[in-house]
Amino acid sequence: MIHIFFYLGLVPPFSNTNISEIGNWSLKGSSTNLKSYIRLTNSIPNDQGRVCSILPSFYRDWDVEISMIAHGGNGGRGIWISYTSEVCPMIPSQWDGFIIWINSSRIDSNGLSPLFFCHNINLTKMPSDYTEIGNVSLRNISNPLILSLIRRNDTIEIRNEQKSIFKFSHSDMIHSGYFTIAAMTSKTWDNNDLRYFKFIPQSQIILSKNLAHLNRKIIDGSYHSRKEKKKIRREDMSYATMYNLEAVHKKFIADGIDIEFSDSMNIINEAKFRSEQSISLQELMIFIDDLIGDRILQAYKKIKDAGDEFSQIKSTVSFIWSDIKNKLIDMSEESQREMFKIREEITQMFNKSISSDTNIKPLLRYEANKITESVISQTLYYIALFELFTYIIFFVIKRRETKGFKKRD
Repeated sequence: MIHIFFYLGLVPPFSNTNISEIGNWSLKGSSTNLKSYIRLTNSIPNDQGRVCSILPSFYRDWDVEISMIAHGGNGGRGIWISYTSEVCPMIPSQWDGFIIWINSSRIDSNGLSPLFFCHNINLTKMPSDYTEIGNVSLRNISNPLILSLIRRNDTIEIRNEQKSIFKFSHSDMIHSGYFTIAAMTSKTWDNNDLRYFKFIPQSQIILSKNLAHLNRKIIDGSYHSRKEKKKIRREDMSYATMYNLEAVHKKFIADGIDIEFSDSMNIINEAKFRSEQSISLQELMIFIDDLIGDRILQAYKKIKDAGDEFSQIKSTVSFIWSDIKNKLIDMSEESQREMFKIREEITQMFNKSISSDTNIKPLLRYEANKITESVISQTLYYIALFELFTYIIFFVIKRRETKGFKKRD
């Protein structure tokens, strides 16, 4: 499972590992990292964005699960999923591999959009040449669409909700390729979001060469131009190139052959001229305009899109909080009214029960009088006992003093 997250997996929360990269994926066009999903296009006309793997599949057999959704607009061109020998194609007219296209500009009465498939071997193919293979729900749905791609040997199977939609087999199916998920808008548009891309290997590694550095140059469109510039620079350094080729031929082993001092000076002059060309103000301005300027504009657009998304979230949260607060206030007032009502009902029931029973009041008076009489009787009884006891003691004392009450003369 480690490959899902660290090889070709694209699973939230997304964190940029470069200004326009997430792991082994490159973001191009209007694609924006919004942490919990990647927005390929915004709901504006004539927008395009894609995410491209900068590493090919190192495995022939694999399982892929892609979650995506389109919403917030009136259509758009749809979403393309490609697996090709070429790195990061937008919507190629000539390629080697296969392409899946969900055409969200068309939607039937059940809310389904047509699904197309096309396998190609370096021939010119247009979307009109694709084969319609089924229907899926992509636009304005509560749960994102989950599409599964299964590769076994030379067979590709497409599934939706664990149901097989389409199978295709071809002996010339590419063994290793690059994944690209792209979206476009035209006169109609949508927010096209990629929720996640899970990649699970199902075979042994068939390729292990790290092509990320080269593919970054190709994706940035600078590979061929830099190659041409390097060729021109080498033509301006004839002496250095000549001796470098000779050193390679001799495997960099010194053989004692003398080199003209003038040639050494020529090599130094060539290096000096090349250094001056590479650090000149004009070259620096060209570099800033061609590379940094575009990236700053891309970064600004992404920041603006993220700001708009944050404002929308903030507005939604404020609305939810206001709604919850109003409901809590209503519940509090309703509970208070219910308590008052219950208290009044209990008071009325109690008063009614007392007034309706005529025997209650005499009974209460009788019991009160009974309690009062009982207390007085007990008090008098204790007083009589005390007087009797005192009289007996007095009689005994006097009898002793008079020795049996005998008369004295």
